[in-house]
Amino acid sequence: MASDRPMDRDARMDALLDKQDIHECLARFSRGMDRFDRDIYLSAFWDDAEMAAGPFVGSAADCWDWAVPMHEAGQIVTHHALLQTTIDLDGDTAHSETYYQFVGRNRDESLWIAGGR
Repeated sequence: MASDRPMDRDARMDALLDKQDIHECLARFSRGMDRFDRDIYLSAFWDDAEMAAGPFVGSAADCWDWAVPMHEAGQIVTHHALLQTTIDLDGDTAHSETYYQFVGRNRDESLWIAGGR
């Protein structure tokens, strides 16, 4: 949280529920990517969200248009495993960082394994 003041129980519950919503949002992102399902993927973002993925920075829809053709051309199956997540809440704004491990089975049967945050 942005403040050092102790929160009352209701405020803590609100923060916990907000963080759970963010975890579910991250799961929709990962699931949408792995299933090549644009609608599920986009359900993880507000319309004005900005996405940063490797060298890409831009809208969620533009990130899809950048990433998916590359994955569809190269992989048969993809799997994004979400690891630890930090979430900082500040009023109506949240900032999160999630570590991930990616495994893709390539069309030539080799594996592409990567990780990051």
